[in-house]
Amino acid sequence: MTVFVAGISHKTAPMNRVGDFKINPEDLEHSLGSLSSRFIGLAILSTCNRTEIYAETDGEATSEKEIRACLAALDKSGGGLNVDEAYVLHGKDVVSHLTRVATGLESAIIGEPHIVGQISDAFACSADLGICSPSLTELFHHAIRAGRRIRRTAGISARPPSIATLAIAAAEASSGGYPGKSVFTIGAGDIGEEIALGIQRKDVAAQFITSRSLEKAESLSSRADAYPIAFSQMPDSLVAVDIVFTCTSSDSPILSRELLRETMRARANHPLVIVDLAVPGDVEPGGGDIDGITLIDIDELQNPPPGRQMPSEILNLAEELVIQETARFKFPTESAPGELFVRELALLAENIRRSELERTASRLSTLAPAERLAIEHMTKSIVKRILAGPIQYAKRQSDQESIRLAAEPFGIGLESLTKAEYLAA
Repeated sequence: MTVFVAGISHKTAPMNRVGDFKINPEDLEHSLGSLSSRFIGLAILSTCNRTEIYAETDGEATSEKEIRACLAALDKSGGGLNVDEAYVLHGKDVVSHLTRVATGLESAIIGEPHIVGQISDAFACSADLGICSPSLTELFHHAIRAGRRIRRTAGISARPPSIATLAIAAAEASSGGYPGKSVFTIGAGDIGEEIALGIQRKDVAAQFITSRSLEKAESLSSRADAYPIAFSQMPDSLVAVDIVFTCTSSDSPILSRELLRETMRARANHPLVIVDLAVPGDVEPGGGDIDGITLIDIDELQNPPPGRQMPSEILNLAEELVIQETARFKFPTESAPGELFVRELALLAENIRRSELERTASRLSTLAPAERLAIEHMTKSIVKRILAGPIQYAKRQSDQESIRLAAEPFGIGLESLTKAEYLAA
């Protein structure tokens, strides 16, 4: 069995092509479901800068061809996938790649902090659907933990750049500064939130926020000292502001050339700075050519000025740590039976713990965040103490039969131990 990744990213294709493959969060379950029957395990990581399919297969040559075809099928443009636009890796190369992604070394903005959460969300979606195989589970857990360790050890966490901070700086330079200006953020997701909270610290005259969900716009506005705007009122709002940040997950432009022409006529061509952070773009091609509009797109933000680049000594150390973390990793089929049992048992216990917490979530809704966190820590501690004995027993055993007997009381038939039989043979 082999683990593959097939992907397209900002390193292999223009951003508009990367956008053709992007899967919005609300569509991820459907995409996973439509592809999962072809593989033993499946997960999809789709962000502004990449879309990657991680799959465990039962072969190599035919599976590589199949996973590449699955990636090509995600192309919303229908133009087909060029050979040089995509990459396919397998085995330990996948471990190294995902660890690099989690560390931020593969990001358009080196070290940007959001990617770890995006990897966690991709894994959680696959795990919730029951299609994340033991090998992929180990891979994602390892990459997330290793990525955090490397960031901390190498010092990347001490200088966490992001596309939002660069966007705020670029708009400030293009507009002549924020004091007295009014700012409009379109989109209330992670990037929109970081922009709105960052703008809150600037001396702006007013800040406005809109989203297709008015509830999300209102929630973010309350935290960013801004005014929520209904999405239907967006065209009118464009007339009254000086700077626009747009970062929606729309599959098509929301700021058409015609809308922008009408906006500039109503403004008497008073200058307007637009920072388009969406992939695919929120501004229709040609919109930045309209008189009075200064358009900054995501491509322009991917080469930060020298003062904001990651120092070479930090990058070199991070690269070395990635090599070390990759060498330490073992797929489940490379492990001894006792290690397989410990991993299966820990995964079973964690799934039960999470399931029970979710089942009682409605009764915990009145608790303060600190109280919910205390319950989270308490349940993890209980599980850890209960499992301590079986785990110590498994670590002392080396024969297949003893491990199988230890697994039976927990209802673990251990397909993964069956996998280990051919390793012991």
